[in-house]
Amino acid sequence: ILGGAPRKLCSGLGFNGTPPSIMGAAWSEEADRFVTFGAKHVKLWTPAGGDNAGAGLVAAKGGSGGMSVASNYVGKACSFGNAAEASDGLCGAFLPGSGGRRLATGHANGKLYIWEDRECNRVIDVHGTNPVRALTIRVTELGAGTGISRVELITA
Repeated sequence: ILGGAPRKLCSGLGFNGTPPSIMGAAWSEEADRFVTFGAKHVKLWTPAGGDNAGAGLVAAKGGSGGMSVASNYVGKACSFGNAAEASDGLCGAFLPGSGGRRLATGHANGKLYIWEDRECNRVIDVHGTNPVRALTIRVTELGAGTGISRVELITA
């Protein structure tokens, strides 16, 4: 919301306690979706419609950054599956170039989880038993004009 006045983006019912206490959220810059994470959960929110099911969230009218923004969103829990143990999500970011389909979340157990849509498909031990409290993404060009880049996840 650079250069604009603060405004309400969305509203919905919240829940206190464990789960699903929310520690944070991240919005995809490439697709109309966002993720929330917190007490032993990661939830992906997509525009309502189709075969989505779950609790809805209503967004304020008007978008930002030229991307159209839905007026209603539906959240569905992501699956830790066999790849990961359920752990408190503390931070997260969508991976560039994935069309909003891949994201990384940092967890209280010291691990970084890589998600494809709603499935965890990779776990990286980055901090031992220390929590991953913050992460950022840096994209670097590997060769001038080649169009090949590397994505680096920097954690704290």
